[in-house]
Amino acid sequence: MSERKKRLPTVAIEQEIYALAKDHAEAKGIPLVKFVNDMLLLNIEKDRFLRAYAPKLSFNGIASDGSSLFIRDERLDRTAQVFLRDGHLYCDVDNRQDCEHIHFALALPEVARLNLKKPLKK
Repeated sequence: MSERKKRLPTVAIEQEIYALAKDHAEAKGIPLVKFVNDMLLLNIEKDRFLRAYAPKLSFNGIASDGSSLFIRDERLDRTAQVFLRDGHLYCDVDNRQDCEHIHFALALPEVARLNLKKPLKK
């Protein structure tokens, strides 16, 4: 009997995201599978870090117009709105540009979508 090689799990991704990932992998000179695995692992590690660093904070969404992020603060029992003002992130709860809600938002990939008007470029 011949042993079958175990097949790696596969995941379907959208064509546009595949093209972006492929271009990024090629630009870095690494195989696409390594690039995708590294990105997934990085995101998982980021989530673990945020749960440990700020267990009372959680990402609650982005405004439909892309103007702000919402960060739920269980300690305060309210939701902070984080948005761009004069090129800086600003928090409506603390009325500051430097607070734990801002630090938390900076760790989120969604922060790059604030007021993003143009489609992603390859």
